[in-house]
Amino acid sequence: MRYKRFKIGTSILIVGASLYAYLNLQNEVTRLRMEIPEKEQELVFIREEMQALAYQIDTFRNPAHLMALAHRPEFAHLKYPLGKEVMTVSQETLVAARHKCTEQELVSIH
Repeated sequence: MRYKRFKIGTSILIVGASLYAYLNLQNEVTRLRMEIPEKEQELVFIREEMQALAYQIDTFRNPAHLMALAHRPEFAHLKYPLGKEVMTVSQETLVAARHKCTEQELVSIH
């Protein structure tokens, strides 16, 4: 008789714990479902903001706008470089310069 009560009590305890865990899971799912409309509104706002920023970037990069900026006094000193004024540096030269720089830094540290 005692064993039967223990078995029934254990069964009730396990069923109760399972129901409690299931209810907690359902509460979490319900909470997440309630957040969906709010997150959708945030997403719509972010997409609209991205679209507005893309429009601003496109209007700024517009060649007519860039030419208008080039004629302004604060940019008058800028000019398009001639071919002979452009300096090119090879990849090997950059690697050698970087290697030499790190060697000099190591010597100066010690």
